[in-house]
Amino acid sequence: MGLTWLPADNQRIIFTYRSGFDVDYEGDFELAGASAGDFETTVKYPNTFGLGYGIQLTDDIQIEALVEWLQWSVNKTQGLEAGLLGALEIENDWDDTVTVGVGGSWNISDTLIARAGYAFIQTPIPDATITPLLPDADRHAISFGLGYALGSHVIDVAYTFSIYDDRDSTPSGAYDIDSNLVGLTYSLAF
Repeated sequence: MGLTWLPADNQRIIFTYRSGFDVDYEGDFELAGASAGDFETTVKYPNTFGLGYGIQLTDDIQIEALVEWLQWSVNKTQGLEAGLLGALEIENDWDDTVTVGVGGSWNISDTLIARAGYAFIQTPIPDATITPLLPDADRHAISFGLGYALGSHVIDVAYTFSIYDDRDSTPSGAYDIDSNLVGLTYSLAF
């Protein structure tokens, strides 16, 4: 759900809400390299509230900023069916988080648009409950993209490099994470 307010011709303020949802995971469980039965769990994804501001600086350049609050605390515990280990209840104790981002776009021509952005994304996982199953840390995401439009056909390519803060946790160990994400989309308007 989203609401947009246009306080001036070249500015907008938005409020967004995305409902939380559950995703069920299942598969095979191995223990010390041997099959140990089936695996099942559910991860709860958060309710998300956002507030954004955008301004059209020129006909070709716009800048936007967004702050989001994510209700990750819905994952205080997590049920797990792990084959021979049976039913387990894992204490996650995840925290609610805030994400802050800024981005911009530049219409280079009628057919080409360049985009760039930065976001700081807090981890919901405290040191006490981080595991190798889902290593996570606060991260800085830097992204770049290009869009090409030819009539009703649009191709977009994007790249994001995420720099994660290093984490040490007893007893699960030290974590040094970086990630690269590449996206390619094609859309047709009709």
